[in-house]
Amino acid sequence: MWQINDSQYQYVVDQQKAQRQAAEQARMARRGQRRRWWKRANQPQSR
Repeated sequence: MWQINDSQYQYVVDQQKAQRQAAEQARMARRGQRRRWWKRANQPQSR
């Protein structure tokens, strides 16, 4: 139907993925979830 080369399609997919990832990171950062997870992952018994 609409011809599009693979690299272009991959670029669009990557853009969408990056956007979704950024949104998720922002949401997690707002809840302070990312920092906690990072701490827990690096020093489990500090809790």
